[in-house]
Amino acid sequence: MSGKLNEADTETLEVLFRMLSQAIEEAGADKERLYLAKLSMVMASHIGDVDVVREATTVALQDL
Repeated sequence: MSGKLNEADTETLEVLFRMLSQAIEEAGADKERLYLAKLSMVMASHIGDVDVVREATTVALQDL
C-alpha cells in the first residue's frame, strides 16, 4: 500500500482505519493522546504543507 490515497478507495481506507485503531489501542488509554499528537506531527512533517495540515485538522474536527 503506497501512493496517494483516493477517497473512493474504501477498502484501503478501511485497512488504514483498522491499522490506526490498533495502534491507538496498543498505545493504551493513558498514552492515546500522546500517540495521536506524535502521529499528527510525523504526518504533518511528511505532508510538508501547512495549509494542507490546517485544512485536515479542520475536517477531522467536523461531526465528532
